[in-house]
Amino acid sequence: MKILQNKAGGENRVALTDDQGRVISFAFQRDISLNEGDIVSARVVTFHPTLHGYFLETEKGSVFLPDAAPLTEGQTITVRIKREARASKEATAERTTEAPSPAPDKANVWAEMFKVGIDTISTADMDTLIAEAMTPDIYLDNGGELHIERTRIGWTIDVDSGRSRDDLTTVNKIAIVEVARQVILKNMAGLILIDLAGSKRGRIRPVLEKALQQAFAGDNRTTLSGWTPAGLFEIQRTRTTASLWDSHGEQPVAVYYQIVRNWYTCRMGHPMVTAHPNVVALLTKHHPEIAVKPCFDKPVSFFEIREE
Repeated sequence: MKILQNKAGGENRVALTDDQGRVISFAFQRDISLNEGDIVSARVVTFHPTLHGYFLETEKGSVFLPDAAPLTEGQTITVRIKREARASKEATAERTTEAPSPAPDKANVWAEMFKVGIDTISTADMDTLIAEAMTPDIYLDNGGELHIERTRIGWTIDVDSGRSRDDLTTVNKIAIVEVARQVILKNMAGLILIDLAGSKRGRIRPVLEKALQQAFAGDNRTTLSGWTPAGLFEIQRTRTTASLWDSHGEQPVAVYYQIVRNWYTCRMGHPMVTAHPNVVALLTKHHPEIAVKPCFDKPVSFFEIREE
């Protein structure tokens, strides 16, 4: 087991690998974002009666505080971030009396937890590890395949026997080990539906369910909910940090950090960045020294850096 770390442009990216050198899990901490474990001051904005909680405002964005004792609009309190923001959802917090402070460096936390050292790697090497982990199609050594999709409702994982000559039980058992790895690697959370090969044949379900229990035994965030009427296996997984796809997909904050890392690397004296308006807004706020130009006809992931 080894910890790999890359710090650049206000972003701390950490990867935990197993004894075979494969990445098990990632962690990302960003200066401009609310990270799990951050303790921050927050101003009460409004109470939401339906959600039974308060929306708060911090220097780094909005926060939701559920099931809070009576608070006054405009009141300042201290909160700890329990769940990071994702897509259209605010970060979730809990009240605390501790002094504001950033979350501990995740590399140091893991180093202490697993009693291993930390190796510093280049930005390019970390980019490669993340790109490899984000692939939605996984091809197994025995010829089986996994295909992963994300929707607003949740995640789906399709297990396909592909070119494998193994029987369906063996195909699924091998696939289930990789399913558990991918769930943790991609940091999937919420509703996860798994379509196992041939699982509509009821006689193999007890064996597959036992294999799933074994595969997820070490992950205390996962609850196995059982089979749906349609023959899919349902999993519920608690969310604390954003998924890998939320962190590094077409999200403005992910593109912002990619631009900042590239800017530090290219060492231009007067860079001009062309990017999506949402990305331009972040650059203008946090790096006013960089000249920016909004681009309205390209996806969020597009950007260009050139000498002004």
